[in-house]
Amino acid sequence: MEPVSLCLYFIRGSDLKVLFFVLLFLTLTKSYFLETKNNHYLQIDCKIYNQGSELIIALPGFTCSFSPKGEWLSLVGSDLFLYNKDNTVKYKFPYKVHHELKFSSDGKKIYFLSSEIKIFKGIKTRFDIINISDNNGLILAQWKSFDHLNELYQKLTLNFVDSIIPTKMYNEFFAADEQNEFSHINAVYEIPANDLENEMSYLKKGNLLVTFNGLGSVAVFDPHLKRIEHLFQKILNAKLFGFHDAQILTNGHLIMFKNLNERAGNAYTSIEEYDIQKEKLYWSFEFKEPQFKLNEISGAVQVLENNNVLIAENSFGGRSVEINRDGIIQWEKYNEFYNSLVPKPKSVFRAKKLDLTDFLKNNPYGKLNEQ
Repeated sequence: MEPVSLCLYFIRGSDLKVLFFVLLFLTLTKSYFLETKNNHYLQIDCKIYNQGSELIIALPGFTCSFSPKGEWLSLVGSDLFLYNKDNTVKYKFPYKVHHELKFSSDGKKIYFLSSEIKIFKGIKTRFDIINISDNNGLILAQWKSFDHLNELYQKLTLNFVDSIIPTKMYNEFFAADEQNEFSHINAVYEIPANDLENEMSYLKKGNLLVTFNGLGSVAVFDPHLKRIEHLFQKILNAKLFGFHDAQILTNGHLIMFKNLNERAGNAYTSIEEYDIQKEKLYWSFEFKEPQFKLNEISGAVQVLENNNVLIAENSFGGRSVEINRDGIIQWEKYNEFYNSLVPKPKSVFRAKKLDLTDFLKNNPYGKLNEQ
């Protein structure tokens, strides 16, 4: 029997008054328990939604990151801004930044990606730089891909694709003769505590997982960017380079948004989870019409607490989709902001469910939303 039915079965006569007040209490507190059981908000790029998927904050920028202290980061064009908790600009980083920016899990550092122009094979080429700064913008560590060309060619056996490197990749923030790039790094994540960190030292908590989209690999760095601890390449079987948002899960598996796969001459997009110990694919979700289409650019993934998978994708315009492990859509939300050039929702870069409670408590934007 359901809990309320059980109460009715035993209660008689004057005790119905007690039941009335019990039910009243449960009714009044139902919404409170539902909201406090899970403090996760939905963040889509620089927008924050409550658990009812209602927009509560929309900030400027292509992508943002929020600190529990109320500070936040925003990438506007190629300019990265760090804001104080009163929403005044604390620091503008003097670099052309792309794709990645986030606060560290302890809130003391900032990870971001930038580029530098170098001459490679006689042409101007963009080379990625992985940066770690403190909360005032002071650079603590950097890893420059140009300085590690020999290492990358040796460890990634790049000779077989050398003919297509550098790759033509348009970026509106660089000059017309600076549209070639070497590696196209697009994500940096801290490795969380996981089931394999005692068996595989490179998976220890705090190491950094970096997605080398343009080189068909995912790399593990030490926390200070002094060395590459491990490279995932063979396990990915990347015939076509193109993936985003690689992460290590708490079970020690590797998951990513894989933009380009090839089968019988046809390209398709998938979400793929790999068992690192067994060096094989563990779970995959293939994008198929009519619900999905090929996503050549961008994409993000997150495994939720209920083991469902949250996806940010752009099959029919910007959309956040939650699927179960059978690939059945449980929930979806299209971007309510539309592209002025084509009649479809604007593309989304990332969607994550995060606990932003402290940010909202410590930032005036969150306090305004309470009123």
